[in-house]
Amino acid sequence: MDWLGSLFTVHSSIQTVVVISLICALGLALGKLRFFGISLGSAFVFFIGIIAGHFGLRVDAQTLDYIETFGLSLFVYMLGLSVGPNFFGSLRHEGIRLNLWS
Repeated sequence: MDWLGSLFTVHSSIQTVVVISLICALGLALGKLRFFGISLGSAFVFFIGIIAGHFGLRVDAQTLDYIETFGLSLFVYMLGLSVGPNFFGSLRHEGIRLNLWS
């Protein structure tokens, strides 16, 4: 049971991954709740992260830097997969005219 207590106090890579995962899971779960007909969705993850930081929850800086870079890479990759197939069709339809105007 000592490992559970040290998980949130000793800065390590495992601690960072567990804390980030718990923040994401809690934020996504609470984001599904509706308050007066309004749901925050995945944006609730940011609020849970802000609350965790407010209460002094700290993580390893090197691992956090890696997670930020990896997350940004995944975001750009998924955005490319989503937008990529329509890129050349849009370029043929309106893109050349708009690029000439710019």
